[in-house]
Amino acid sequence: PAGRRDEPGLLVRKPGSLSLIVDSGRFGYQASGVPPSGPMDEYSMGVANALAGNVRGEACIECLLGGMELIFERPCLFAISGASAPVFLDGRAAERNRTLRADAGSVLSLGMAEEGLRVYLAVNGGFRVPRVMGSRSTFLRGGFGGHNGRALLAGDRLPLAAAPDTKAARFERVAPASAIPSFKSELVLRAIASHESGRFSEEGLRRFFTEPYTISPNSDRMGCRLNGPAVGHGHGADIVSSGVQAGTVQVPGDGQPIILTADRQTTGGYTRIAQVIKADLALLGQARPGQSVRFIQVSAEEAIAALREREALLRSVAEAPPPLSASAAATMPLSATMPLSEPGPAAAAKRYRVTVNGEGFELYVEELA
Repeated sequence: PAGRRDEPGLLVRKPGSLSLIVDSGRFGYQASGVPPSGPMDEYSMGVANALAGNVRGEACIECLLGGMELIFERPCLFAISGASAPVFLDGRAAERNRTLRADAGSVLSLGMAEEGLRVYLAVNGGFRVPRVMGSRSTFLRGGFGGHNGRALLAGDRLPLAAAPDTKAARFERVAPASAIPSFKSELVLRAIASHESGRFSEEGLRRFFTEPYTISPNSDRMGCRLNGPAVGHGHGADIVSSGVQAGTVQVPGDGQPIILTADRQTTGGYTRIAQVIKADLALLGQARPGQSVRFIQVSAEEAIAALREREALLRSVAEAPPPLSASAAATMPLSATMPLSEPGPAAAAKRYRVTVNGEGFELYVEELA
């Protein structure tokens, strides 16, 4: 069992439709049939952890569609990212994608997601649940990991791993708008053609990489099923079962592609047509049933470049400056905040200590070339 009933932590009042403890996943056990599990949207989990002052793979809560309500039993820094569900802290609207602070007794409520599918909640220090095979991620079909190997239920108490980090408290952040993806439009997934693509007909390959599909309601954390134009096989749908990974696209005999995801099986016997690149798997984790999906064929070099771009965006979140309080922004004189340095690329940064309504702020201004 994870934690004592009387240990202060995070008390689940309403769990939502499916809420799990996930971290970056467990690795090294696929030979024994154990998948990595982990988050469906690794990027949003990384954003939430960065804003909460954690390493990106720290354990957090993945909540499907929102509808969750929690009580903080001790002070805590936290952050929420992913699907755009309304957030309320003690009955007042709160922002996603920024560091938030809860007091002991504070109530956090998530409304239903308006865009996207999964919400990620990270708390400073993470959750103190046991590691199983090196990971705190929940593996539902195996019944282990996370909080007692299952989805969260009303009345569960999640022990927090650390006392509030006063150092992290001084570096509260707001994620740059450029680092937050949109989940509104048609989903476009970049994919590398499989070494087995020659087992499909030319028409089947053309359809896969040019025509739209829709996300099936039968999708889950094991795989995302697609409905659309059937992909024809040239040499049959079945192969000798072999290794698969997150993003592998299999095509069974009915011609309807399946994209394998976090809780996938570790081997598969259906022909593989493509591999969705790692940089785009996070978008797939936010795709809703009925949403339109298209595939674009890219090279391995393009996949690597896309992953580097994603990593740069995550670094921009971790390095984001602290937010300016609303009271300070409204009352601070312009002359106090923006003294001009001499123009030119070599101008040095100027630093100031400004007090507004009794609250101190450290400021600096630097002239950029």
